Amino acid sequence: MVNSVKSLLWAARLFGGTPFKITRHNVSISTVGIIHAAIASMTLLFIGLTQVYLDDIGTIDKKTLVLAVLRTIFTYICIVADVVFTIIKYEDLKSAIDHIHVYDVAAKFNNKYNNLTLIHCRIVGLIALCFWLPVTYLAYKVENNYPLLETITYILFYGTITSQTLLFYGFMMTLYRRFNHLSELVVKKEWMMEMKIQTLSGTWDGLKLQNVWLMHSNLSTAAEKINNCYSVQLLLWIFSSSMSVLTRLYTMMNFKENFEYITPRDTFCALGVFFNLILIIFSCHITSRRANRIADKVFSPNSTIHRQPNTIEGNKTASIYFCIRKIRFSAASGFIHIHLPLLLSIVGAMTTYLVILSKSSSKDA
Repeated sequence: MVNSVKSLLWAARLFGGTPFKITRHNVSISTVGIIHAAIASMTLLFIGLTQVYLDDIGTIDKKTLVLAVLRTIFTYICIVADVVFTIIKYEDLKSAIDHIHVYDVAAKFNNKYNNLTLIHCRIVGLIALCFWLPVTYLAYKVENNYPLLETITYILFYGTITSQTLLFYGFMMTLYRRFNHLSELVVKKEWMMEMKIQTLSGTWDGLKLQNVWLMHSNLSTAAEKINNCYSVQLLLWIFSSSMSVLTRLYTMMNFKENFEYITPRDTFCALGVFFNLILIIFSCHITSRRANRIADKVFSPNSTIHRQPNTIEGNKTASIYFCIRKIRFSAASGFIHIHLPLLLSIVGAMTTYLVILSKSSSKDA
């Protein structure tokens, strides 16, 4: 299972965004990883403070300066919080991976699905890279006094938080592939063609309800433990990403100097951060949706579950389990439920605050 997110894990570790290393079927915390993450966090703090100190504050209006400083602070908090909370919640993440491995063994999960997840994660990583590569060049062109320092700042800050976000996305896609695999085991397309014959003959060969119950329970427990591990980070990511996009849009609308490079830079930054936000919300939404639809397929007429007289009646506990066990990803232990409507709410809130900031700026002018 871990091999499917191996490239994302190495990218996060390269930037100092995680202290984990791969050990067979799981991950472990290494002393070298913790030291590297600590050094990377202190380096980010030093570079951020140096950048603020060296910036020519006189050319920036007060409101834009405050928003830029807040954006940098919250980005740094997100990076450090992810490292700290993944260490604190390490046992939850380790247990989640163990539950996924149990499913892989029980369901005979084929390695080709892991390879598909690996390829998918690499493609998403390359798409994210397409947003941030232009940013590094444009950041170099924007800064007149210390262009190299500006470029390094953008690479370290946004490279670290993007790698952390992609690692979480990789875990979500790993769960999604397995929930999708279980759904295919419960209902196969070829059974749809023969459903009428099967119903007439009364023969149902396939999984037993207890087996599906066990496999679904392992995946659901893994999903809950991963959610518990990333609960605080999800809240910080959502808030920080929203603020970053908002401040970039505000800068584009109000900053008039060096317009040739600042506007494209902030545009790519806003797109890159918003892409990270979409990955977080979209992966949580499709994973929970796929997990919760398995119950409908278990009791559908074309289910492959082995059926005998009084099978369902004799497994009332399993039947009740599928009716009440629902997966819902949330941030801050249920403070915010993460699904697609949340994305619309965030866009609406950003639009409102952008209008307020623009009106305030026009009054000041």
